[in-house]
Amino acid sequence: MPVPKDPSHWRNATRNLVDTRTGALVKIHIYLLTHVAGRKVYI
Repeated sequence: MPVPKDPSHWRNATRNLVDTRTGALVKIHIYLLTHVAGRKVYI
């Protein structure tokens, strides 16, 4: 079985979040994230 590649989340400013409706993993760029659950995000 191949070893998975390191996603470098800290270097790329990304995170993997779970879509609660489908259960799928979604890669999000944290600086483009503006709303979560209908609430505005402040960075």
